[in-house]
Order: sequence, then C-alpha cells, then structure tokens
Amino acid sequence: MKATRRIALFLAMLSILAVLAMPFAASAKADDVTASRGELLALNIMVEAANVVIEGLVKAAQYTPYNDVALLLFAVDCIVTPIFEYGESIGVEVVCEYTEYEIDGQLVLVDPLRVINPPPKGGPGSNGEANNKD
Repeated sequence: MKATRRIALFLAMLSILAVLAMPFAASAKADDVTASRGELLALNIMVEAANVVIEGLVKAAQYTPYNDVALLLFAVDCIVTPIFEYGESIGVEVVCEYTEYEIDGQLVLVDPLRVINPPPKGGPGSNGEANNKD
C-alpha cells in the first residue's frame, strides 16, 4: 500500500511540474538570442522547482525497499528535458551538475540544474556592436 501511494505521489508531482513548464516552453520564440528579464525569471523558477522535485524524488527513492533507480532516472529526464528546451529557445544555457547519491545500495548520479548567466539584453555583444560613447 505504501509503495502504491508513493508512486502515485511521484506521478502527481511529475504531472504538476510538466503542466507548469508547458506554458513557458510554448511561449518561447525560437529566434531570441538573449532572454528578457521575464523569461530569465521564469527559467530560474522552473529550475528551482525542478531541483526541489528532483531532491524529493531522490529522498523517496532512498526510502523505498525496492530498486527504483531506473524509475528515478526516467523521472529526472522527464523533468529536465522541457527546461533544457525552454532555456535553449530563449538563448540561455542550462547545465546539469551531477550529485552522487546512494540509492538502494548503489551510487547514482542525479543531475540538479543550474542556469548559466546569459548576456544582458541590449548590452555589449548582444547584437555584435559595442556601446561607444564619443
């Protein structure tokens, strides 16, 4: 009964995160080379929410009596893929920083996300021109 309940909770959290990420990914423009403040804020919120969910999934996987590493890694991939796509669509690099966890007697690398600072919109180098003051 507990295992079924945890799996249901896991799937519910995954569904919520996917639903929250969809509007942001759908509103992205493919030809943007730098992110606006709103887009960058949305990306940072998505990254933080994903990291919280991933951390919760790792804790849940550590406390289950059965081997659920494959399910955990699949869930993490499902969570991070739309975030990578949104980051790429607004011109911001999102990277994984692998962290080692012991789950079900084995060491597993799980990848929390981090946003690489984008160049400021309209700043030097954003359109290939420098800001010159004569």
